[in-house]
Amino acid sequence: METYFDILYWLVDNPALSVPVLFVQYAAAMTIHHKADNKIVSAVVGAWFIPQDFIVNLVAFSFIGMERPHEWLVTHRLNRWLTSTDTDLLARYRFQVADKICILLHKFDSGHCI
Repeated sequence: METYFDILYWLVDNPALSVPVLFVQYAAAMTIHHKADNKIVSAVVGAWFIPQDFIVNLVAFSFIGMERPHEWLVTHRLNRWLTSTDTDLLARYRFQVADKICILLHKFDSGHCI
């Protein structure tokens, strides 16, 4: 039987797959959060999701954005990429990535990104 830590280790070992896996969990978490409208349920879902979000931000999004993390969670990094005033090629690339991902995130929680 796998433990929750095995799942976290899997996310570290599989950065390319960790992004879609996290997205599916995000979609489920936001659906549960909005339908349950219960603080306890939301807290349990958040306790499951947030450590995975941290790991994916640390590993996968460091590769995707070609930078070390400045934030704890993926959405915070995406928001920084969306609001960056830098105009170099890398900043434009990051903006495009953040914009596309945030469009997907908004389908499950409007206003999740800036």
